[in-house]
Amino acid sequence: MLAYGTYNVMNADVNSGFIASAQKESGQNGIAEVYFYLDGNYGYGSILEPYGICGSKVIYGKDNSPFHYVLAQ
Repeated sequence: MLAYGTYNVMNADVNSGFIASAQKESGQNGIAEVYFYLDGNYGYGSILEPYGICGSKVIYGKDNSPFHYVLAQ
């Protein structure tokens, strides 16, 4: 499940939201997780160009999300 919003601010397309997933393999316990993500495409002239950030960039993903909850059964 994916819930997100896309925003355009000064030549930057920013996507943010939450991703939830669950999986269960035969004969194993199930795992469910929810995490926050933030990524975007930053063009020249964007608010991040002075900091050297241009192109596609993942700010927060599964590995470094400030909100990451895992439930194992």
